[in-house]
Amino acid sequence: MTIRFILLGLILSLTVDAQAQTFTRGQWTQWGTGSYSSAVTVGDGTIKDFQGNTIPAGTRVGEWGASESIDAVFGAWAQGGVWDLSRSQWIAGMANIGYPTFDLNIFDVPSGTWNPDGRPQRSYSEFVSAGHAQITFPANMSLFNNATSTPAAFVDVNNHYADVADINPTTGTRLLPNVGHHAGSLVWMPNVGRVAWTGSYGYYWSDNGVAPGVWEWDPVTKKWALDIQGTDASPDPQYNPPVCAVWDSRRNRVLSVTGAQTADGTLFAYDPAQAQGRRITRMFTNTLSVRVTGSGGGTGNPNCVYDPKRDQMRVYGSFPGNGLSGQYGVFSFSSGGEPRITLL
Repeated sequence: MTIRFILLGLILSLTVDAQAQTFTRGQWTQWGTGSYSSAVTVGDGTIKDFQGNTIPAGTRVGEWGASESIDAVFGAWAQGGVWDLSRSQWIAGMANIGYPTFDLNIFDVPSGTWNPDGRPQRSYSEFVSAGHAQITFPANMSLFNNATSTPAAFVDVNNHYADVADINPTTGTRLLPNVGHHAGSLVWMPNVGRVAWTGSYGYYWSDNGVAPGVWEWDPVTKKWALDIQGTDASPDPQYNPPVCAVWDSRRNRVLSVTGAQTADGTLFAYDPAQAQGRRITRMFTNTLSVRVTGSGGGTGNPNCVYDPKRDQMRVYGSFPGNGLSGQYGVFSFSSGGEPRITLL
């Protein structure tokens, strides 16, 4: 189902007038050439994995460290990428533990090709475990300086990836994002021209943990940056996982909702124009009853959209509490004060 949504997004993103319409209405249409599987990083005879093995030439990095197929990037509780609306490009990646490719790839709609100007971010393959074998990252390779199989972020102790991230101002080290289930947490921020990654859970290797802070990726510098300064380190103070996020076009900010199967979540705003440490504003703090619920025998995540005409964030997920009795919820901001939540 996720792939269908991606294809639909590709079609809808093409800005053509009625006279230039080239798609048959009412049916699916494939656009462009190539595939995501042909775009991801493969071994070139030089890049290595965590154990120091040279990844064989032609072998995909994600496949080398996989426990699942490449579909996990888009289907395992992850949207699999985000639209760069200024360039009409799909930025694919940022998931998943079962297919740890640790790179970014772009589908360019105008040309209908993958990575027309080269891969925007190479794989940091030295954090991939061959055959998905269990590993423990040493303390100096983990954000919180603890030996663990699930670093909240990787530390580039060998300075091999200066082109992927700069030195983090809070830690004084170069941090690289760990992948996990990012649900619907990826948002394009048009006012600054960057990607916001508002959270993930169950990150590599052991499928545990909830990531701190908010990551940004800049398609111009092609580098990652993480805001974990002060209270921005924990957008949800109880570290509930992300559910969904949207762009509030009236106020130039990201709105993000967290939740869980039993714990109450948070609604917070992320303002990329502010300095690190002052970007997060919490509006409901661990008082939202939105739930990640069973769907078709699995775990279903709520989705959300922002309605700029009505100044509302609509959350398509169950709220057992908050006076909604299991119905979907709407956050209305047009009152001018704190958002109020009502039935959808």
